[in-house]
Amino acid sequence: MAHVELLGRLRSDRVLRLPRPPRRRGTTSRPPRHGLEFALTKAATWPEPAHTTSTMTSRYGLASAQAWDRLHPRLTHRGVVAGATAPMQVPRRGAVMRADCGA
Repeated sequence: MAHVELLGRLRSDRVLRLPRPPRRRGTTSRPPRHGLEFALTKAATWPEPAHTTSTMTSRYGLASAQAWDRLHPRLTHRGVVAGATAPMQVPRRGAVMRADCGA
């Protein structure tokens, strides 16, 4: 059986990072450490969802869900990491799911 962790909510101002893009052939510079930002408050930063589904419900009308995977948190100087002296673990990757019900 697969190990599953479920997170119920995220702060609306949370910023996550997408996976870094594949390295381009012929480049000699250092590859990027992270991909683009995924800001929960800015829908323009969201790429196409990896999975999308919708269904009609008798109680709420159209219910739809979108999911993005392989996102990881953006580490900042303000978090718990600021005073860390021990080696840090690599941030865990996870999925973000957005559910929406019609009025």
